[in-house]
Formats: sequence, structure tokens, C-alpha cells
Amino acid sequence: KTDDKVKVKSDSVINEDWDGGTPAYQNYTGEEIDNNMFFGGTLYGVASKLEYLSSLGVNCIYLSPVFDAHSNHKYDTGDYMKIDEMFGGEDAFAYLLEKARENDIKIILDGVFNHTGDDSLYFNRYGKYNSTGAYQSRESEYYDWYTFTNFPEKYECWWGIKILPKLRGENEKVKDFFLGEGGVVAKYLRDGTSGWRLDVADELTDDFLTELRKRAKSEKSDALIIGEVWENAADKIAYGVRRQYFSGFQLDSVMNYPLKNAIIDYMKSRDCTVFYNTALEIYSSYPKDSCDVLMNILGTHDTPRILTELGTDEKESNMTNAEKSVYRLSDSKREEAVKLLKMASLIQFTIPGMPSVYYGDEAGSQGFGDPFCRMPFPWNNIDADILEHYKALGALKHTSSALTDGEIEFIAHDGAFCAYTRHNGQQKTAVLVNAGDDFRHMSFDCDCRVIFGNADVYKDNSGKVRITVGPRSGVVAEMLSVK
Repeated sequence: KTDDKVKVKSDSVINEDWDGGTPAYQNYTGEEIDNNMFFGGTLYGVASKLEYLSSLGVNCIYLSPVFDAHSNHKYDTGDYMKIDEMFGGEDAFAYLLEKARENDIKIILDGVFNHTGDDSLYFNRYGKYNSTGAYQSRESEYYDWYTFTNFPEKYECWWGIKILPKLRGENEKVKDFFLGEGGVVAKYLRDGTSGWRLDVADELTDDFLTELRKRAKSEKSDALIIGEVWENAADKIAYGVRRQYFSGFQLDSVMNYPLKNAIIDYMKSRDCTVFYNTALEIYSSYPKDSCDVLMNILGTHDTPRILTELGTDEKESNMTNAEKSVYRLSDSKREEAVKLLKMASLIQFTIPGMPSVYYGDEAGSQGFGDPFCRMPFPWNNIDADILEHYKALGALKHTSSALTDGEIEFIAHDGAFCAYTRHNGQQKTAVLVNAGDDFRHMSFDCDCRVIFGNADVYKDNSGKVRITVGPRSGVVAEMLSVK
């Protein structure tokens, strides 16, 4: 939380109620909101919790934007070359990188390269920066970074949002700023980060993405480049153009929104059909190298908290923002949602890719979509049961090589019951998930040892090993002495 090392901007508001404060929100869609309320979290604070993260098995942290910006969400970048002073500035960033290295944790930054803030060094609509911004003069060095239709008040912006003027990614000066030898991408990799998650990747041109990859890989050969893509990235068409994300010249992988949605559908409908079909589509259309580093999510800063998503229905999701701001699941709904969360997260950790946990999901955080999904971490109200579940999943992921790079093969998909194996030549692991109300059984022609969850395992008269999975639960079994 905010301390003496951190400066508070004069136009910002600090909400001191870390445990129960409500972020500012729109009363209706389109209402203007300043987004200047902060709860005081800093990069020093992140560094102080690295031991906790290590206990979960975390070896990589993706940070949403940390560059200087007016808003609390920071997607309205003010200065790409400056770490926001309210997060602790350059000193806090360097300290976090140092402590992360000591804990063998990598840091990935959020690259918001499609637009800036109107309150920025480059646009400078309000004259707060010591520069001549594009809004202020046609003679500005940044003027042709943007597209004006009627200078200065009408300009292209992201999704029509006036505070987010859109950058001309094809402009050579823009490309050099981000992708040049001393540009943004190179600078932060040299500082010690390990890659980039690219905001709205479908709005960045193929040429921009290709040059970004070249620059990143030339600075750090193992730099990870993940794109924010909400659909199947292998056949994504954006603005009438089929994208080339997996051509080998652009992205390493993407955020796995299709699987996220399919897992949630499975949990809520108790029918694995959509999940099975989506998984087949993703893992058959993506290159294996991309599958192995898919950002497998259940929730993000753009979506409702997974516990809330699993515990509510359409009626509740249509409440007003005022109602959503104070809504919490009833005890009975929460109990059911936790069961679903445990099955959903088991899938998240055992399908190909990198399980990516949105902070607080492992502690039982609740909340609808932005801004209610961005509440402070509940340090004083952690759900110990959910936390232990995530710790066990983290340990499982690190101890099973098949779950790291193994192929996936579905061996059952029948209504509420779904099962698949992961195998890599050295190890074979079976994952069985039962979202129904009845016990389900599966037999194997080999010895099996349950390594996660609880299940009855015994050999029948034919010598087959039978595993029984209880209602609303999942298990992982290591397959031994395969015939």
C-alpha cells in the first residue's frame, strides 16, 4: 500500500478502505468517469509478496500497465519511458525486478501500443506535460502519430473513447519509438523483463507485429510474446484481413479466451460438449509450441471474477452497477460455486498451456466485471480452502512433466463427465472431471496412482484398474506400467 516512498498525484484520490472500499463506477453505460480513485497498491507491495506467490508455484507475473498514466487502469499511457510514480516509479520497478530474479520469477509487461492517453506526453490535450503534443499543434513532432479528421477536436480513437487517441502503427516514427534499437520494447527487456503481453493485438498491423518480434527476440531470444486475442487466433479475421499470428514471425501464443468460455459453459451447464469441441478446435489448429505457452485463464481484469461467474445467473448479471457493487454470493451459492471453481481450475492447470491465475481468484475474491473485478487483494479475508487447492494445483503442475509439454487426448466426453490424458513419451497422466450428481467410473489397462484429488481405485477381475470419481469433483492419475 502507499508509503513514504510513493508520490500521490494531485488529481488522484486515495481510498483508504483496502478491505471494503468500492471503486468508482458508471451508473449507466457511457457515463463519463474520471478513473482517478486508487487503493494504494505499489510495485514495492508486489515485491513484498513474492514469497507468497512462490508458495503457489508462480514462476511468472504478468503486470497490467505500469507506465505513467492518469487513470487507475493505466491503459491511457502518458509516458512509456516512465514508471508511474504512484506505483513507486523507477526505483520500485528496479527493486521488483531484482527481487523477482532472486525468487526465480519472471516479469511480463503489458504493451499498450495501439493507443495512448489524451493526457500524455505525445497528445498532451490538457498541457500537463512539458512537450508540444499533437493536440496542441500541427507542428508537433507527434502530430502525424495520430489521425485527425478535424483538428484538434476530432481524431481517431480506440472504440470511440476520446481519452484514448489511436496511434498510427504504420507510421515509421511510431514504429521506431516502440520497436527501434532504443525503443520501448527493447528498453524494458534490457531492464530485466521477460516478455510482453500485447493489448488488443488484433488492432496492431502484421508489419508492426513482425518487427516487434524481431526486436524482442534480438534483445532476448526467449522473450515471450503473448497477444490479447478473444477468438480462435489461428483463423482470426480482423478488419477484413486474416491474421498471421502463428506464421512463426509474430506471436508466441495468445490469451486462451475460447477455452475459458468453454470451461465456464461446462461447469454451468454440466455438459462437456462445448468444452470438448472447443478444445479439439484450439489444440488441432494451433502449433504445438503455441499450445504449450497458451495463457490459460478463468478470469481477467476485463471479465467477472470466476467465483462470481460460476455462482450467478443471467438475472443477477443484469443488475445495475449500484447493485453489483455490493453483491456477494449467498452461502449456498458460494458453496456450489467453490465446487465448480475447483473443477474448472483443475482443467485450467491440466490442459496444454500456462495456467494464469488472476490475482485473488486463489483467495476467493468475488466481483462482477470492470471495475468490480479489480478490487484490492483480500489479505485479511483469504479463503484457506481455496488457497490450499491452488497450492496443490501449482505443485501438481511442477511435478508432472506430462502436464508441461504433453499431448492431449480425450478418452471420454459424456455429458457431465469428461476425461483426457496428457503424455510426452516419459510420462502419461489421466485427468477425470465429473460435474454431475452421480458417481462416474473409468477403467484403464494399466496400474494407476492418484496424484491429485480423491478417488477409489481398484483392480477388477479382468485385471483392469477402475477409478471412481465422485460428484462435482476431479482427479488426476499417473498411468503406470502401460501395456
